[in-house]
Amino acid sequence: MRSDPVRMWRVGGRARWASHTLQGLGPIPLAVLAPLWARASETKRRSPILTDWYAVSTAASLDFDFEELHLSRTTSVAACARTVLIDEIVRKCCQADPRLMLVNIGEGLDNRFGRVDNGVMSCLDLDLPEVIALRAKFAPETRRRRLISKNVLDYSWMNEVGPEFETVVLVAEGVLMYLPADDVRMLFVRAAERFRGAEIVFDSLTPAMARFGPRIETGRSFGARYQWTLRHAGQIEEWGMEFKLMERRSFFQSHISHFGTWVRVFTWLVPEASWSHSINRVRLGR
Repeated sequence: MRSDPVRMWRVGGRARWASHTLQGLGPIPLAVLAPLWARASETKRRSPILTDWYAVSTAASLDFDFEELHLSRTTSVAACARTVLIDEIVRKCCQADPRLMLVNIGEGLDNRFGRVDNGVMSCLDLDLPEVIALRAKFAPETRRRRLISKNVLDYSWMNEVGPEFETVVLVAEGVLMYLPADDVRMLFVRAAERFRGAEIVFDSLTPAMARFGPRIETGRSFGARYQWTLRHAGQIEEWGMEFKLMERRSFFQSHISHFGTWVRVFTWLVPEASWSHSINRVRLGR
């Protein structure tokens, strides 16, 4: 019987691949395995929400028993539907400016660039050093795609975006809710100062979702916890800097048929629950 890989990470087990790629990752970085497995398992379903063979091959390359994550169908669907909506928004931005710069904040083991690449856009994948070290094994740098091993709150990463890009699109999927509220606000302010008129696409949780969500989401089993919540993304406009909410979407609405009966019934009985986890597009000034 195979040993518990999460336990191996905690106590320094002897599995070669696990010790090289998983050992030493903190609670939030290790949680990148959950969305990876959600996309990989969804790809192999008969009628998938998305198709991501990169996720399938990457998951297969890791010596990790993903079944130990015990991902619920609700969690898996939510992760994939969230990814689909964000990809759609990024493609829309690419139609407006095909040569834009895409900055993936906390990219983990995702491959958004591979899914939305139009052949001329550029991309920066930003994450913590230990995550980028793992990521580089599966998504090496190219002429139009670079890896940046820095904390998002180390704003020196902004120097990697050259002045030649008229359009900068920042994407933070499954990231901001783990940061303190003051840090999230400062990130928006610093990005607006540096990339005036840029757009940021991100997902946010309501206070109720942050309070009750961990009971059904596996990511919290790694010790990560939600810190930043938002009742409505329009509240960001109150932060000043001419922030403007451009778009707000709900995957509970767009992909409700993929969720289980209890989710469909609950969102029907409590319509506002559909917006407990939203996808938002905000312009950082004019």
